[in-house]
Amino acid sequence: AQMVNNNGGVPFTEAENLLSRLKLDFDLTDSLSLTSTTGLLDLDNTVNLSATQTREGGGWVSSATTIETFSQELRLASDTGGAFNYQLGVFYEDSDRDFLIAQTAFGAASGAVALGSAQGDALLGAAFPPLAGAFVPFVGLNGADPFTGNTHDYTYTQDVTSETLSIFVSGDLQLSEQLTLAAGVR
Repeated sequence: AQMVNNNGGVPFTEAENLLSRLKLDFDLTDSLSLTSTTGLLDLDNTVNLSATQTREGGGWVSSATTIETFSQELRLASDTGGAFNYQLGVFYEDSDRDFLIAQTAFGAASGAVALGSAQGDALLGAAFPPLAGAFVPFVGLNGADPFTGNTHDYTYTQDVTSETLSIFVSGDLQLSEQLTLAAGVR
């Protein structure tokens, strides 16, 4: 996930998603089948919102999420026509998830007083009547904070990479037409 800019003050959401699954079934014998299930997820989501949902400022929240996941399952299942049947298999998943969120609410980069607009003068004047004219040019700057150089007040990133492998087995024992005993482990 990469840092999001404020898009010139225009809120937006952009999403690109690919979610696919391929399932293949093979009859190995009359009583034994093999199933292969492959999954792929590729997600890129970017959001940039004004706290007021307008172009007139009020702080910004920007987020970017990227997820790339591949999974594969192989499952062997019996269908003997008798009282006992089983399944056994293996599952694998490889996933990389990156998340970034940036908030601009307090500093010069927030545009919290509408970038020096008449609305900004009115908002600041209502909150701090004697100081409104003195602060609008400073707080209304659009860009980096003049003291820290930061363009966001708060930034949080989380990068998670995981790999999963599991083996599973289960069995069904038909005790009567109305009752089946099932057990399994993963």
